[in-house]
Amino acid sequence: MVAAMAKHAHGSGMHIYQVASSAVNPLTFTTLSDLAVEYFTKDPMLDKDGNPIKLKRMTFIPNMPLFLVYMFLKYQLPVQVCSIPVEDNLDSIAILHP
Repeated sequence: MVAAMAKHAHGSGMHIYQVASSAVNPLTFTTLSDLAVEYFTKDPMLDKDGNPIKLKRMTFIPNMPLFLVYMFLKYQLPVQVCSIPVEDNLDSIAILHP
């Protein structure tokens, strides 16, 4: 795969590579993410203005219960908090800040 990527590095168009692993020597998602960040930090892709695109590390959640907690805290809770009517809280705000 590395040889194929090197061959296509300066070509045009989109190239898709499939990554596979095995039980004998597994490639974890964390390792794959670290390799991608390392590569694109050294050789960044550029946006339409020619500026390097900054990467964010991927978040990997190890199991479904933690994933559900993460999704609730990251997405559902902020939406629920933002949907609380402001006028319902004016009395408590006035008490805190007379």
